[in-house]
Amino acid sequence: LALWLVPDLFMAAYLISSRAGSIAYNLSHNLALPVLVCIVAYMKSETLVMQLGLLWLSHVAIDRALGFGLKYASAFRDTHLGRV
Repeated sequence: LALWLVPDLFMAAYLISSRAGSIAYNLSHNLALPVLVCIVAYMKSETLVMQLGLLWLSHVAIDRALGFGLKYASAFRDTHLGRV
C-alpha cells in the first residue's frame, strides 16, 4: 500500500514552485513511463519490476478515473481534466 502512494511524493516539488511541482507531478503521473517500465520488465522477465510498473500504472489510472489529471503550472488545482 505504501508503494502505491510513492508517485504522490512528487507533489513535494510544489514547495519549490508551482512550475517545479507541476513538472515533477506530471513526470510521475504520465502513463508512458509505467507502460515503458512494464514493457522492459516483460522483455527481461523481471517479475518484481513488472509488479512495480503495474502498481505505478494502477496509481495513475485510478487518479485519472477520480478526475485528477496532469497539472498545469498555473496552480495545483488546474489539471488537463478540469479544475479539481
